[in-house]
Amino acid sequence: MALTQAVILVGGLGTRLKAVVSDVPKPMAPINNAPFLEYQINYIKSQGIKEIILATHYMHEKIENYFKDGAKLGVKIKYSREPELLGTGGALKLAQKFINGKFLLANGDTYFNCELNTIETCHEKSKAIGTIALASVSDTERFGLAITDSNNNIVKFVEKGQPIPGENKINTGIVMLSPEIFDYIPEGKVSLEKNIYPKLIAEGKLFGVAMPGRFIDIGLPESYEEFKQLAKTL
Repeated sequence: MALTQAVILVGGLGTRLKAVVSDVPKPMAPINNAPFLEYQINYIKSQGIKEIILATHYMHEKIENYFKDGAKLGVKIKYSREPELLGTGGALKLAQKFINGKFLLANGDTYFNCELNTIETCHEKSKAIGTIALASVSDTERFGLAITDSNNNIVKFVEKGQPIPGENKINTGIVMLSPEIFDYIPEGKVSLEKNIYPKLIAEGKLFGVAMPGRFIDIGLPESYEEFKQLAKTL
């Protein structure tokens, strides 16, 4: 089945960017007269995905009032609003009611223009529950590392600030997930990274695909400015 749905996590507080963007949630940070999230949705749309679930919380009305049902961007948008911050896993669990097959998961504050078809192909071949797009970066201290074996199974994550010589692959937050993921996520506050992915690693069901492309996390003022420059070419 071709990939048709994406969940974007847009409920966070965005505390690191508040020095320059304080009146809107981080995914709505203005980029050349359009919010960052619009660029991300357009990228996902360009990859053939037309149904998007936005997992909202903080300043949810700003996001919902702008994008509405998604018609102006040529996509169908649904909203899954967290009553309180539930973590990445909890937010995803809450959106389960909208999911009808394998789907893409993305963070609402990162951009990585990789080919989703490649990730989907690898996901199908690996029989994994989760397949993460990995990017190579020069500054691994800021992001932490994803370590894979010779078969591209993710074997562990290394916390940011703990560089390992010869390792430079990071978790971009772009993840292909099979619906079985919901069997692993309990109700309530849950972190995918801390609580769920380690379980998948232990079972050999988390795969990593190193992808070319430019990865930008707009969470810091300097990377926010970096994306503004990139956006002029999109």
